[in-house]
Formats: sequence, structure tokens, C-alpha cells
Amino acid sequence: MKTSPLVSIALCTYNGSKYLAVQLESILNQTYQNLEIVIVDDRSTDSTYDLLLSYQSKYPNIIRLHRNERNLGFVKNFEKAISLCQGSMIALSDQDDIWDCSKIATQVENIKDNVLIYHDSLMVNEEGVSLKKSISDLKNMYSGESPLPFLFNNCVSGHSILMKRELIKDILPFPKEIFYDWWIAFKATQAGAISYLDDTLVHYRQHEGTITSPTLTTKTDEHIASTNLSILKILASSKNKKYADLIKLIHALVCKKDQQLVHFKLFIILFHYQDELFFISKKSQASKLNRVFKNIWSSNLHI
Repeated sequence: MKTSPLVSIALCTYNGSKYLAVQLESILNQTYQNLEIVIVDDRSTDSTYDLLLSYQSKYPNIIRLHRNERNLGFVKNFEKAISLCQGSMIALSDQDDIWDCSKIATQVENIKDNVLIYHDSLMVNEEGVSLKKSISDLKNMYSGESPLPFLFNNCVSGHSILMKRELIKDILPFPKEIFYDWWIAFKATQAGAISYLDDTLVHYRQHEGTITSPTLTTKTDEHIASTNLSILKILASSKNKKYADLIKLIHALVCKKDQQLVHFKLFIILFHYQDELFFISKKSQASKLNRVFKNIWSSNLHI
């Protein structure tokens, strides 16, 4: 009889006692049985750690609990949690969502030769009531092996990720200037292919403490322009296996947009690769083309 591979769930906590028990129960109730839950608490000052200790005492064979000596912050805490995982596949978990009981089983069954698989999520309010909107209502969800869709946008939410262990060497450490899930998605397409599951396997809780992902950003155009430029710089300077020269060229041209000749070169590239570069955006084709022109003549990067 074939043994199911060990799946590690990297769960980071910080002052999350309000919703944590519900999330832990949804993870413990997974139909997939061969699990370890690696929890790293980032020096919570509420009752979070006491709650975690109580769960660890009930499930000592499943829960591996760690507490940082000092507060590392959200991104570095996830980095540490991932590095502590022992499974051949790793799922990422926030402290305040609610998982469908078949989430891990469905992802393990469908990951196949892909290095990463992700899924849709239903947004819910603080009480867990549906807001009747999913992430796929806001973004086109990408499957494939091209990194180009992730140069200017992201559709992969951290809580939806199941990745193969081999990806760790490509994603760690996380750069400071980019959302960690955006970085993982980009590097996964550099290492292999990613797959999207059209199933809502997480209730994604929206509340004041939610750390906004780029999949749900509501920032101003000015903030987006500044963020996109710094992200593009990081992606262009990383060790890329696919489209390395093209990505570096796009970044170089964007940084020289004040030169008239550059306008034409940048337009040709953005226009030629528009189907991939602007795939994630839900805007119409006409709106996407308008974005191309706007970026040629604007002093900022609004993609």
C-alpha cells in the first residue's frame, strides 16, 4: 500500500487568539491524515501562546510548537516556519482563516508534476459570513510555467499555497521589498510550473487585522506605481532561469522612460507580450492596452 507523503503546514501566529481556535480546528479536521503542523509564535502578548500550548498537549504527535526569542515580524516568521518544516510538501496557513476539510487532500491529489498548486478562496467577514466574493472575481488565476504574468501582478494568495519541498532552496530568504506569496509564485514559475484549482477551499477572513495581500490591494495609483517598480527591480535582479534577459530589459527600460527612444522600445515589448504580462488583470483588452500606453508616457509604473 502506497504511503501518503507527509505534508507540513506552516502556521505563523501573533496576537491571534480571537480566531485561532477556529482555524486550528479546521486544520485538525482535514481528511488528509499524514500531517504535521509547524507553528511559530512571534512573541504574542495576548493569550495566543497559552492557547497553542493547550492544543499541543492534546495533539503532541501532530503539532510542533516554537516560540521566537524576539519578534521577527510577519515575513521573517513565515520564513522560519517554512525552514522548520519536514514534509515533502508544505502548505502555508494564516491564523484567522477557515479551511475546507478537503483542502490538503484535494491539493495533494492534483499537484502532480507542478512545483506549486493554489486555489480560490471565499472572502468572509469577521463572523465568518460570506461576502459573496472570491479572489477569482478580482483576478484571472494563472496556471502554467511562465513568470511573465507575475512581473506586474499576483493572483496567488499565501494561504492557498501547497508547494513541493524542492522549492525552498529557490524562495528563501524572502526579499524585504516584495509580498512573500508574490515572490513564491514568481520563483515557482522559474523552477517549474504552477497549477490553479478552481475550488474555494478557504474562507478568507477580512477584518482590521488582516495583512493585505497584493491580490486584494486597494492602494492608490501612486502607491501601486512605487511598489511595482521596487518589485520589478527585485524580480529582475533575482537568479532567473526563464526570460532572464527579457525581465532585465523591461526593468532597464522602465527605469529610463524619460528618454524618448525608450518609449518606443518599451511599447514594442509590452505590446508583444501583453497576453502574458497583463493576464492576471480582470480589465478588458482595451483597458489593458490603455495601460500599455499610459506606462509609456507616464513617469510612474501603473500596471
